[in-house]
Amino acid sequence: MPASTAPRRATALARRPAMIVESPANERVRAARKLARRRERARRGVFLVEGPEVLTEALDHLVEVFVAVDAPPAARAVAEAAEARGARRTEVAAAVLDALATTVTPQGVVGVAALDEPPGDEALATASLAVLCCGVADPGNAGALIRSADAAGADVVLLSAGSVDARNPKAVRASAGSLFHLPVVEGVDPRETLAAARARGLATLGLDAGGTLAHSEADLAAPSLLVLGAEAHGLPSEVAAGCDALVRVPMPGAARPGWRGRAESLNLAATAAVVLLEAARQRGAR
Repeated sequence: MPASTAPRRATALARRPAMIVESPANERVRAARKLARRRERARRGVFLVEGPEVLTEALDHLVEVFVAVDAPPAARAVAEAAEARGARRTEVAAAVLDALATTVTPQGVVGVAALDEPPGDEALATASLAVLCCGVADPGNAGALIRSADAAGADVVLLSAGSVDARNPKAVRASAGSLFHLPVVEGVDPRETLAAARARGLATLGLDAGGTLAHSEADLAAPSLLVLGAEAHGLPSEVAAGCDALVRVPMPGAARPGWRGRAESLNLAATAAVVLLEAARQRGAR
């Protein structure tokens, strides 16, 4: 080869795009798609993360990232940042990214993350504000609750055995990255957690529509464990009986004749957000 052509060929090779995965049948793509299943997530200890905003919060935990060839700049930027931190980066066709994503309108990038889960006792040991969910079933509610706990400065969120997996793709998205900001412990026994919290000096406050104490009247500045029940059934009776007090979020219509609002209660995530932000206010948040 003439010496004059060698540099030009080397430059052309350097500019050649990386191999693009064109088929959802690709081995690594198939392995990532299986992470939509809880059993597979539990077996492998990794889970899916979607969208540039959530991936940005997960950068230190990403092991692999798939980015579409036509991805928007924000998606490409986070994929490059993940690769710079050691994650494996794979360019894929748009149809492959669509197959990987669990959303109707993917945002150009999907990651695979690993996140260690701390022991429940360890997470409660130094907690001043903790949240326990008993039987939360909806992943969107679980993720939104984790986000609210993070916003309010909570130390840990605990999910009882039988609750939704916090690493469910919808829960991860709904957490908006907060899953990577505070410990989330799964599979706990509610009664054991109540006992452990009480032994560490935390007041155990059950959130219940029939509670005798309005959330704004409760001492949420004191070290506390907030306990919520399932969306459909509320707090289990044995858990409610084990709480120091039952707290309610008063609904405006109950005390206002002619009030137009007809909803009698808030869902799990909204109730948690109201009480958690009241706790933050009482603790000096501005």
